[in-house]
Amino acid sequence: HGSCKLKYDLSHPSSQLEQRQDSARPGSGVSTKTKCFSCVCGITSQVDDQNRNTTTRWAGPACQKRDVSVPFWLLAGTTLGLVGTIGWGVGLLYGMGSEELPSVIGAGVAGLGARGK
Repeated sequence: HGSCKLKYDLSHPSSQLEQRQDSARPGSGVSTKTKCFSCVCGITSQVDDQNRNTTTRWAGPACQKRDVSVPFWLLAGTTLGLVGTIGWGVGLLYGMGSEELPSVIGAGVAGLGARGK
């Protein structure tokens, strides 16, 4: 699901490698490796029985795991947004419910008993 790519190459003369090679003598324990390779994970596409294209992104040190970070953050962000919006709406309605009605509206809502007195 991935391939090895050259991450960086320190063998160019413009690098600081020359200074390190001067201090690196055999047996000194200082490494003189100049190239670093790493695994670059890829994307695979498949067409299923219903002619739908499914794309799978891979992750992990050896590209062995399915990358579910984007669907996770979409689901988590949507859930938190909905919970926050519903909580805000309920709080707003609760705050409005404890307010006293204006006198014009209150007279129409009070009923016949309050008007007859």
